Amino acid sequence: MAIGQVLDYTNNAQGLDASVAPLILLPGRAEADLMQLSADLGIALALRDGDSFELVRP
Repeated sequence: MAIGQVLDYTNNAQGLDASVAPLILLPGRAEADLMQLSADLGIALALRDGDSFELVRP
């Protein structure tokens, strides 16, 4: 799943002293439990909303 990947990528980038913020791009609105889990883990979500995206920060 994307959560594990983005956390792994973030960890690797931080190991290289890169300033990163994890973000997952989704094709639509996420379920409430996924949104809560993402927030708890410090992962932002970009949710597709027609021709634009809604950014949900943790």
